[in-house]
Amino acid sequence: MQFLLYKDFLDLKDLNKIKKDIEKNFKSNKHKDFLKSGVQTKPNLHLINTGQHWKNYYNKLQNIMTQLKKYKLTKSWSLKVNKKQQNFFHVHQKNSFTSVFYVQNKNYELGTHLKQENLGGKHEIIIPGYENSIAIFSGDIMHDAVFPNYILKKPRYTLITDYE
Repeated sequence: MQFLLYKDFLDLKDLNKIKKDIEKNFKSNKHKDFLKSGVQTKPNLHLINTGQHWKNYYNKLQNIMTQLKKYKLTKSWSLKVNKKQQNFFHVHQKNSFTSVFYVQNKNYELGTHLKQENLGGKHEIIIPGYENSIAIFSGDIMHDAVFPNYILKKPRYTLITDYE
């Protein structure tokens, strides 16, 4: 089970502008999530958000994904967590890479939980969710957000992007 973690991914001005846009998207572009795993936007953020701050984010991420031989951005959405939720471990499309960008997260322990079973047994790891860091891993690894056991003063915002 492998993952990449990049800290201080964006310039703070770009980070703050993206955070404001995401907050607006939770009002105007909300996804109906029947799984109750936090509030999500529709998976079209890469198509509807403009501005140099978004270009800077997607260009920087594209450079990493190109090194991983993934060239097509297929989905991009945001997740808002502010309280304990029911876990929903899941995988994304086969042969994809998933990134989780921690836009706002005051507690790095609320990262991303990865689980994998193979011939060597069961493996689990929690990737720390440092604010302004991005975690990248294979989309076929079982994963979910780490949820708090308490109500957060400020919500945890992540920006998730899938590449094929």
